[in-house]
Amino acid sequence: MIQIIETLLYYLSIIAIISFLILCGFIIRYQLYYGKRAPLSYFIENKYFGISVIVVIISFISIFSLSFYESKLCRTEIKDKIEKLNDKKFTLIINDTIRKNDNLIVALKNIKEETGERSTGSLEINVKIKNRNEIIKLILLRDFTKKTTYWVFYKNYASTTKNCIGEINTESLNEYQ
Repeated sequence: MIQIIETLLYYLSIIAIISFLILCGFIIRYQLYYGKRAPLSYFIENKYFGISVIVVIISFISIFSLSFYESKLCRTEIKDKIEKLNDKKFTLIINDTIRKNDNLIVALKNIKEETGERSTGSLEINVKIKNRNEIIKLILLRDFTKKTTYWVFYKNYASTTKNCIGEINTESLNEYQ
């Protein structure tokens, strides 16, 4: 499902860019042809202008809503995979070193949506959780101001590797500087 959303987001962004460029072309043509004393009937009567406005609005709303939904699906996927770790036969690898850190697993189970107070992260911590034939790959970015807040990036998909899907609060990674 997440891969379908990624594909949709890619094509929607192309449609949004093209329709926005067409919209800008209409506005530039309007200004060049009519100047400052131009009638607004040019926009009202031009059906292609109306169509491009509608396409721009719909595509941008779709992009934002799908990206939020994708983040929610990724958080759910991570929680579901971590719930299956109850057998304790998993390996936790933090920055290429095998660790025993159950507090981090608990924090990842409680991953929550971003609060919107995000500042740029300072420290990047690579986390891998291996369980039989499944691997969960995450990047955690420590907040500058709150040393126990980490922004979570999910490396299983292209867009979630670049975009934060949520945040966790834990003191279990304080040893990493």
